[in-house]
Amino acid sequence: SVSMATVYVQNNTGGELCYEVYGTGIDSQCFSAGEHLYGTFPSGNYEFYATSRCGIVNNFADYDGDMVHIFRCNILH
Repeated sequence: SVSMATVYVQNNTGGELCYEVYGTGIDSQCFSAGEHLYGTFPSGNYEFYATSRCGIVNNFADYDGDMVHIFRCNILH
């Protein structure tokens, strides 16, 4: 059987965060602060896209098993 990834988003940005993992068949979802379920899809390396008040992140990540993708704003003092 195919290994699956169940992905949660932890939004620590202090505002709304919109998140999509390309190629999974799951559309972009927008989340308030805290932890939220994004969805379950076959494990693998996927490109993700996230937008928040602190900017945009577009990168690749390995998704496998139950995982939490954490987003926070890096504020320089």
